[in-house]
Amino acid sequence: MTSGGARPSAAPTFAINELLLGRYRIIRLLGHGEMGEVYKAEDLELHEQVALKTIRATTAPYATAIERLKQEIQLARKVTHPNVSRAFDLEYRSEPGGGVSFLTMELLRGETLS
Repeated sequence: MTSGGARPSAAPTFAINELLLGRYRIIRLLGHGEMGEVYKAEDLELHEQVALKTIRATTAPYATAIERLKQEIQLARKVTHPNVSRAFDLEYRSEPGGGVSFLTMELLRGETLS
């Protein structure tokens, strides 16, 4: 995952201040990779900041990527450590020409691994 900026070949999936599913307000793009992006967002229902890890329906193979996100949630729920981000849930938003799935997770503060 590269820190900051948009994906080299496309515009960011979400816009700053965009509201997702009536609950998550996008604050900023944190980074991007081959299959998606990570955003800092505010969970308006719980009044806390979270990270949103996205994957687009156009990502090939999409089904494999969704299974990886599900496994990431299951594994993260089994690990408790200050350096491991807790995963909360997997969400989906329909869009023309596909859709986007995103993992909501704990937003950890600090330096990037890069």
